[in-house]
Amino acid sequence: MIRINNKKLAKIYVSSFFQKSIGTLFLLLFLAACSNEDSQPQEDVIQGNVIFSNGISAENVSILIGGQVVGETDSLGLFSIQVEFGTHEISFFSGDASNLFSSISKTIIVGSNSPEVELNNLVLPVPVSIQLTSQNTHNIHLEWGKSETSDFREYRLYMNHSEAFDEDDNQLLLTTTEKNDTTYSINDEVVNGIPGLVPNQTYYFRVVVMDEFRQIGGSNVLAVTHFDVFDDPIHKLEILLSFNPPTTATGIAYDGTHLWISTVKPIGDFNDPDDIKLIKYDYKSGTKLKEFSYSNHIETQGISIDSDGQIWMVSDNLKGIDPNTGTITKEFAIPPFTRDITFDGEYMAVVDEWGLVKRIKPLNGFNGSSFRLLEGSGWRGIAKRENGDFWALNWPKKKIFVFDAYGVPKGSVQTNLLDDCGSCFSAGLYLSFLDSNTLALVKWRGVILLQVSDL
Repeated sequence: MIRINNKKLAKIYVSSFFQKSIGTLFLLLFLAACSNEDSQPQEDVIQGNVIFSNGISAENVSILIGGQVVGETDSLGLFSIQVEFGTHEISFFSGDASNLFSSISKTIIVGSNSPEVELNNLVLPVPVSIQLTSQNTHNIHLEWGKSETSDFREYRLYMNHSEAFDEDDNQLLLTTTEKNDTTYSINDEVVNGIPGLVPNQTYYFRVVVMDEFRQIGGSNVLAVTHFDVFDDPIHKLEILLSFNPPTTATGIAYDGTHLWISTVKPIGDFNDPDDIKLIKYDYKSGTKLKEFSYSNHIETQGISIDSDGQIWMVSDNLKGIDPNTGTITKEFAIPPFTRDITFDGEYMAVVDEWGLVKRIKPLNGFNGSSFRLLEGSGWRGIAKRENGDFWALNWPKKKIFVFDAYGVPKGSVQTNLLDDCGSCFSAGLYLSFLDSNTLALVKWRGVILLQVSDL
């Protein structure tokens, strides 16, 4: 007869039970871990860089996926972002949606089995900029830069009566699919049901660049006031003092304490390209404080000083000069026949013979918005006043004109200092403000300081 030890049997049963339970527990924990791992989103790091179509690194470009900002480029145009596995439309946006902007979009596929995403040297078009090329009592002529995007479908030119462009209130003036079609004129007649220009009314213009689906670029907002009278005197000048630099002055600027004067040595009917000087001058004592010499340069046509104290000289190019050493540290291209320069608080504004005022950023040479002064040639000196107005001199008209920050004419300056300028083509004629009420004028070889007052 076989005896069964119940205690031993119970012990074996319990041991077997715990072994199975622990195994089951580990299995459940393993499955839970796998499930938890599978439930977490899979991601990859996407890196690249963005450059503008002019070759300059695109800084502070917003990177968007699904309409949400996920990153931004650094000062070198580089970026690194985390992107979930899947198919995404990634967009790169530079600028201000209500002003100058440019954007590009790409579709990317991110996954462990997908090819590596290549986003190196993405080219972002430089935003187009609209400017006033000329105006008179009947017409306003506009021009904008040619779009450099490969996805171009059309330009749309809008006009509004306020700076805030509302989709419902904008007047669509032009739609064109021609990439080179970048000009438009509006006059005081009714055309295609669009009312013409009204005297003393300010109009706002903006160009939008479209691809097949959306806006991919936008210009600055250009304000133009249609005047029927441009030259009513609103200021007058009174001579404070005058003096002659050592040789012919070809530009003048003020650094907050002293004047800087560029000079050239005449040789007969020409000037010596190997004898150009930049002089720091104490006009109160007549003392020359510093002098830098330059050779093999085209004659200087105006100088100015930016907010960092760097001197900018107009020559064959726009040259940035260290005021401590006289070293040329930067050079940017400028239009031919540039006649003078002034700093507007952000950009160096240069004016050419025909009154085109072009803004150039001192940091990187980027072009800002431009505008044109009144029709005609003979434009010379230009200076930005503390209240934001531009003063510009036209020698054939024998007047100094006043424009607002957008280039809208405001009036003229009452003075007889230009009455003898029937033949002032080579008289220099450069301008610079020492403060809001003191203007420096270079005429022939001399410098005249003038008190400004309102009429």
